[in-house]
Amino acid sequence: MGWYIGITSDPDQRLFTDHKVQYDGEWIYAPTDSNGEARLVEKYFLGLGFDGGTGGGDYTSKIVYLYKKTSLTSP
Repeated sequence: MGWYIGITSDPDQRLFTDHKVQYDGEWIYAPTDSNGEARLVEKYFLGLGFDGGTGGGDYTSKIVYLYKKTSLTSP
């Protein structure tokens, strides 16, 4: 599918430093009300075929992020 989903408490760190997403690339992040809700959203998109996994983040991870994978990104 070409997209990656994850959860985090620091979207700038995860997107732009860890995954090397370009600022002018295709990405989005959105806060949720809880870690459980973030994990449900993540699981939903994983079920649609997005890349990622369910083991990331910790109990403070309430932000869901998505980005379009390119040759410059690092999943």
